[in-house]
Amino acid sequence: MQSRPKNSSRYPKVSAQIQYQQRKISRLLMLRIASEIIVKMQIQIKQSLLIAFSIFLASLTMQVTAETAYVSDELEITLRTGPAVKNKITKMLKSGAPLEVLQENSNGYTEVKTSDGKTGWVLKRYLMVVPSARSRLVELQQREQGLAAQQQEVESLRIAAIKNEKSSEEMQANNAQLRTELEKVKNIAADTLTINEKNKALAVALAQAEEKQTVLQVENERLKNNTEQAWFLRGAGVILLGMFLGLLIPKLRFKKKRKWGEVSNY
Repeated sequence: MQSRPKNSSRYPKVSAQIQYQQRKISRLLMLRIASEIIVKMQIQIKQSLLIAFSIFLASLTMQVTAETAYVSDELEITLRTGPAVKNKITKMLKSGAPLEVLQENSNGYTEVKTSDGKTGWVLKRYLMVVPSARSRLVELQQREQGLAAQQQEVESLRIAAIKNEKSSEEMQANNAQLRTELEKVKNIAADTLTINEKNKALAVALAQAEEKQTVLQVENERLKNNTEQAWFLRGAGVILLGMFLGLLIPKLRFKKKRKWGEVSNY
């Protein structure tokens, strides 16, 4: 009966551990799904990277004579104070630099604003509506490195998830064992209650039997005393009867002798 509270307090702890493991497994499953999505994105980015790099190489490859030369992708353009060559150069802009378009004119110049707030004019033919292949290549490489790091992290999480699954299986096995032990304790407790009830019934029956035994003992003593008194009275009666007969018989013999004497005299 004392082991039952101990197992009862232990069972909610086991239930709390099961709920914690279930939440942990759910998070790991979500991370696994995210890993698959990241892997797919990485494959698409690699394909885009290869295509962009191929285009980049194809645009730079030029066979002129027996000797091949390539145009440098390190291009710099001038930022001027006005839309003409005579205007002063205020800054050299590298290829790939982001610019905000303010206005355009008919001479092929565009007024722009740099990221640091400077304004000026550049030749329109040097501007593109999309980032340069070089900057896109660098961005794709950075994204690939980031995805590789994420993939490594996801792989680590996957390994941790496998370990947690094993731990969860062990925990479930332990929980099943604890449930079995708890059922045994409940059965033992139920048997103990049944035994206690039987013991109470036996105690009542024993008390009744002892009470009857006491009554019988009292009755037996009374009967024993009555029997002893009866035997005493009978013995006394026999003794008195003997004494009476002892006194009476000689007298009867004397009378008979007198009668026989009288008869013989006649």
